[in-house]
Amino acid sequence: MPDFCEVLKTRRSVRVYSDRAVDEGELEELIQLATFAPSGGNRQPWTFTVITDKELMHKLNERTKAILRDSNAEFARSAFLTGSLNNPEFSIFYNAPVLILINGKTETLTALIDCQLAAENLFLAAHARGLGTCYMGFLLYGRDDAEVRRLLRIPEGQELMAAAIVGHPSVALTPPMRDPARITWIR
Repeated sequence: MPDFCEVLKTRRSVRVYSDRAVDEGELEELIQLATFAPSGGNRQPWTFTVITDKELMHKLNERTKAILRDSNAEFARSAFLTGSLNNPEFSIFYNAPVLILINGKTETLTALIDCQLAAENLFLAAHARGLGTCYMGFLLYGRDDAEVRRLLRIPEGQELMAAAIVGHPSVALTPPMRDPARITWIR
């Protein structure tokens, strides 16, 4: 197992995956480790859904692309994204074999933050085990869409708070480039 600081320094988003399946036991372990994230008042408002159904992921991809094409968000009008969203071959899931949803209780004030923290734990744990992940921010644009909620089987009283794809990277990855930290000291 790599040193924790090395895991932090070398983790990066992965957008190229092999077809190799991820072991269910390994996925369960990643989710267990995600639950060690801090949460407001230790409420632990999260639930996790693991999707490996390629047809369901295809339907989610198509619905999410349609939502993004109709969006007024500035980034959705960028040349790169417009081209990708209109490309029938483009998958927001980058053909990863696994999609993990983190839903939170809508009644819990800190649920969004808590679930985001759980996602980061999942990313770090996956990277430490040689797996790749990528945050699925595009999917969150459809979290209030009735069809997306139905496809994801999100129960009443819960909301999609974070999502990640997981799989085995199909290329060697280099550590991400980072600017030096910008720090203001107030003494």
